[in-house]
Amino acid sequence: MQRAGLHGTPCPIKQVNMKKLFLFPILIISLFVKAQTVGHKERVITNVNDIGWVIVDHYKPQEDSVKNNCWAGCVFIRFTINSKRQFTNIGYTASTPFFIKDALMNAFLAINKKSSWINQMHKTDNSTYILPLIIYNRDGCGFMSGWEDASYKPDEKTKEMYAMRQYSYNQSINSIFNILNFSDLKLNSINCILLSPLQTGYVMY
Repeated sequence: MQRAGLHGTPCPIKQVNMKKLFLFPILIISLFVKAQTVGHKERVITNVNDIGWVIVDHYKPQEDSVKNNCWAGCVFIRFTINSKRQFTNIGYTASTPFFIKDALMNAFLAINKKSSWINQMHKTDNSTYILPLIIYNRDGCGFMSGWEDASYKPDEKTKEMYAMRQYSYNQSINSIFNILNFSDLKLNSINCILLSPLQTGYVMY
């Protein structure tokens, strides 16, 4: 049904309404994406408490490595922030698996490329910081409770593989003993700012 306009021209009422209905979800999605983007840009380091959260947010280990490793422990990350708002002198607990160190190195590289995230930090006095990051990587462990799940029937080779991975799963004691043994040097003592511990989720993917 059409209605005449002021000059007798038919007005396609239904067609206009259909376009509006079609465009409405697109508008909502666009606003949502924009809000997400703005929120990400506003994530900056304004004080020392923000440092750990930004590092964890950028900690993205390789999916294959995550699914083929069974490890839990604390990585003590040592770093300084120089006058150019860059993370430097970065070291990691020496006993940390390579795939975790690699993901952390990539996190620092990503943050350093966007120094604006650190620009609002009130001062950077080249102090040494240590962030204890508790990491749980259970994706490659199989069933931690002893294979009693009736719905899963691994063959003997797979069962042995998971059992070996689970044997060395908990590295917390190792982490403590290596608190001052970093990937680049071993220290007897250190004068530093100790940040509040953070942890990753139990399942990465």
